[in-house]
Amino acid sequence: MSQTASSSKQQKLDPGVARVDMKFEVSLIPVSDVDRAKEFYTKLGWRLDDDIVMGDDFRVVQLTPPGSASSISFGKGVTPAKPGSFRGGLIVSDIEAAQRELVARGINASEVFHGSPFSPAGRISGPDPERKSYSSYVAFEDPDGNAWIVQEVTRRAPGRIDPAKMTFASANDLASAIRRAAAAHEQHEKRDGQHKGQTDANWPNWYAEYMTAEQAGTICLQSVTKLTPGHQSRRECSSQAPTAIYLTAKEADLASKQKTVIVTGASQGIGAGVAQSFLDRGYNVVANSRNIRKSDSFIESDHLALVDGSIGESAVAAKIVETAVQKFGSIGALVNNAGIFFTKPFTGYTADDFRALSSTNLEGFIFVTQGVVKQMLAQKSGGSVVTITAALVVNPIAGVTASVPMITKGGLEAVTLSLAAEYAKEKIRFNAVAPGAVDTPLHKNNPKDFLKTLSPMGTISDVKDIVEAVAYLTEARHVTGEVLHVDGGAHSGKW
Repeated sequence: MSQTASSSKQQKLDPGVARVDMKFEVSLIPVSDVDRAKEFYTKLGWRLDDDIVMGDDFRVVQLTPPGSASSISFGKGVTPAKPGSFRGGLIVSDIEAAQRELVARGINASEVFHGSPFSPAGRISGPDPERKSYSSYVAFEDPDGNAWIVQEVTRRAPGRIDPAKMTFASANDLASAIRRAAAAHEQHEKRDGQHKGQTDANWPNWYAEYMTAEQAGTICLQSVTKLTPGHQSRRECSSQAPTAIYLTAKEADLASKQKTVIVTGASQGIGAGVAQSFLDRGYNVVANSRNIRKSDSFIESDHLALVDGSIGESAVAAKIVETAVQKFGSIGALVNNAGIFFTKPFTGYTADDFRALSSTNLEGFIFVTQGVVKQMLAQKSGGSVVTITAALVVNPIAGVTASVPMITKGGLEAVTLSLAAEYAKEKIRFNAVAPGAVDTPLHKNNPKDFLKTLSPMGTISDVKDIVEAVAYLTEARHVTGEVLHVDGGAHSGKW
């Protein structure tokens, strides 16, 4: 018997032989112009790791895509392959956001498509109708014709990840996984009778077990894992399995996506502060203003969608709601911040002035809020609507001639109270924040000393003060029908 045969037989007989980790590190890309390729891939936003030159016949450039553990290398004397012959694959969690970013970076990317990722003839316009993982794509090429397919992967198929090892490409990915585990654990506690003032002391193990199973793709439709201190966990799938302790994958996705908030008028001032605050709190955010993409206030990401347009147009309002549902799966909260305000003597307001105020302040509120409430009713999970009004509604100031704008702001406070009563049983809460003078671009031309005289405290509110009030009302699950004045006491009367 040959040594080779003996060695092979020995391996077959010894399944306990230790496996050596072999981690994929780099792909070699054949290019004809190194500097041109370097410019292209850095324009993609890929990290430049190295550019090494050794003499006249060797140069290697290495770059790494965002969130990737593997890199690409190209250069001179690196590979004998013909330029343009490489085919590579990238994965993203949101294919539409990835396509928009590629185009914004000046890359000639295809439209989003499903069907065949390899044959152009088999491509079907638009993302997969059911938005299944592994089923939606974007294609682009580098200047040499090396082709890349970008694939949307939102959930790994079973067996695609080693269950003994768990990795996250970024802090955002880890945070999202923790939120999904938290949502699943909350349902677990409710099902297990631990939600009435009791705390699951074993929650760290539960989170770890859930996150590992999710990443490995082994969470079943009926998962019967039971974790108890000091006992080994067990998982199996069976049509006869008892009531699930884990959420199903679909339930976990929905639970984690319910923390999605829409913020209108989000390009500056209070709206921008509110949107950023919710992002910092771990929410998914859909931010809107007339030209929010041009404002440079925000850049779209896995947790942030931007929608341009005036909310006084019903089509724009519908697009805002549609974007939230398509990208994040549900809507948990709305902040009606968009509004216009200007002062004139009462006799100076024109019909056009009133139409402009009504379009944004009233019609915008109606169009967006109607769409959001319909979605919340369909979800049957409650929700929050917070509207920004004005302290001037209940505390007019002689020197601030804002009578006609206050028709709209006062109307918003009235409808807030009506809706709070109408939808209380559906657990959809309606509240308002009524600011006084706030240090925002709206007051950039007003003397600060004058603004300070508009409240008994003699101070001007910061954006942070309004943001904290909005966040409180959004998350205060037993508060509805309230108008919270953040005005240094101005609403209390004379001073």
